[in-house]
Amino acid sequence: MAIVFVCSTHGFIDDFKEQKKLIEKFQPEVILSEELEDYSLETEEEFKQFITKRNVSNMTKFSEVESLVLFCQKMNIPIIGIDFRNFGFDENLQKKILHQDELSEAEEKQLANIQTKRELHHLEKIQEYSNPLIILGSWHLRTDSVLRKELSNYIIYGPLDEKQELIFEPSSFYSFGKLQE
Repeated sequence: MAIVFVCSTHGFIDDFKEQKKLIEKFQPEVILSEELEDYSLETEEEFKQFITKRNVSNMTKFSEVESLVLFCQKMNIPIIGIDFRNFGFDENLQKKILHQDELSEAEEKQLANIQTKRELHHLEKIQEYSNPLIILGSWHLRTDSVLRKELSNYIIYGPLDEKQELIFEPSSFYSFGKLQE
C-alpha cells in the first residue's frame, strides 16, 4: 500500500474538514502529524492529558490541532508527532516567524538548515511505521523536498491550482484533491 500524505495549509483552508474525509476513507492504524510536533498520543490517558493541558508549543496553538486530536481520540487512532518542539526554532526565529518579520541573511541560512533537519527527521519518523496517514505542511511536499526524493510509493492529497499542482500559500483558486504525477 502507498504512503498517504495529506497536506496541511496551516489554516488557509479548513484543513480538518479535508483530513477527516481522508482518515475516514483510508482508516489508518496510525496518523503521523507535523503539527503535533514531538507529542505521541497512543493511549487514552495520553489523549486526556494532552487535551487537559491545551498547549502544544510556542509555534502551534492547541486550537490548530484540537479537532484532529479529538477525532483521533474518538476513533481510537494513535497520533504521533513527527517534528521537533517549536519546529526546532530558537526564541529569536520563533518571534520573527510568528510576527512575520523580515529575516536577515544569517537567519535565512539558519532557517534553511533547520528546515532540512526537520525534513530528515520527518523521513526518519515516517520510516518507523507501516502504512501511516501523514499530515504535513504542503511546503514539505514540494517537488524538490527530501520526502519526495527519498520515498517512492506515495500518494499526496492537498490544495491544487488550475494546473493540478500543489499550492503553498493562499490562492484565489484551489481545489483539494489527489496530486497527479
